[in-house]
Amino acid sequence: MKNVLICGISTDMGKCVYEVAERNGINVICGVDKKISGEFTCPVYKSFEQVRELIDVIIDVSSPDMLDQTLSFALENGIPLIEGTTGYTKKQKESIVKAAEKIPVFMSYNLSLGVNVLFKLCVETAKMLKDYDIEIIEKYNSKQINPPGATTIAIANELNEALGGSRKIVIGRSSARHAGEIGIHCVRGGAIDSEHEVLFFGEKEEIKLSHITVDDALYAEGAVAIIKFLSDKQKGYFTIKDYFQ
Repeated sequence: MKNVLICGISTDMGKCVYEVAERNGINVICGVDKKISGEFTCPVYKSFEQVRELIDVIIDVSSPDMLDQTLSFALENGIPLIEGTTGYTKKQKESIVKAAEKIPVFMSYNLSLGVNVLFKLCVETAKMLKDYDIEIIEKYNSKQINPPGATTIAIANELNEALGGSRKIVIGRSSARHAGEIGIHCVRGGAIDSEHEVLFFGEKEEIKLSHITVDDALYAEGAVAIIKFLSDKQKGYFTIKDYFQ
């Protein structure tokens, strides 16, 4: 049984990870969150300085301002880290990669295994249909604050990389479409969870690849699967590409 610390345990995602981990026989031994809310059977601390438990893995679903604390604690104690937080700066991303020289770090902008299958399918499609126009439509509830979301940006970047960096990523459109673009369009409304649709347009056909989230628990289930993946790793930087190899 793995002893898990969840950083950001009081967030919606943190609570989902907590519940699914407990159902899967993974012991959430404690949590860390600057703003504590919710009911847990484990202790929850406001900083890593208060943690005294023996930790086997950290799942971070908090916010970028917690990164320094999280990395320091993980490095000092040699603890594997699953990074599911978005919004990091370039410098913060570099510090995460640097930490992976000493501990196992799994980085994912989206912990859903299904979304990451979408990534893979999109990249393979782009390689086969190099001249097709590409558009991405994301849909989130009205409370989603960052248009476009990190998952959408990651999909666009993966597609551009697959095409040799030859495309220009355009967010929204107020004029005609130009060749060599990957267009991103953001929809917000109601209480829908999330949907990502990637469209490939040829002269005589259209191909759609999409992923729809109907329950946030899938992110937690992905985190549980990644815990098992990291169990035999000593150090290194890993992404979902490594998981599916």
